[in-house]
Amino acid sequence: MNLPGYRSVADAPTSLPNEIQMEHKEIKPALRDTTKDVIRFQKIFILASDQQNPRTSPETQLEIAEGIAKQLAEGKRKRAMIVIMD
Repeated sequence: MNLPGYRSVADAPTSLPNEIQMEHKEIKPALRDTTKDVIRFQKIFILASDQQNPRTSPETQLEIAEGIAKQLAEGKRKRAMIVIMD
């Protein structure tokens, strides 16, 4: 295989990381069918108190978690934010 201006593939410059990411972003939908993907949640963890919002309590956080679980079960929430905490 000859590339224009190069004697062999080995002579061609390597792709930069941003070039690889752009290429992947363009072809990603064609790589596999994601229409039948399913995720199953066993647990939803939400902090009992939120330091960013001092008005929260374990009860209000539980209401939030139950609301998210209900939306997921009904298919109303298509995206879920997952945060991994140490």
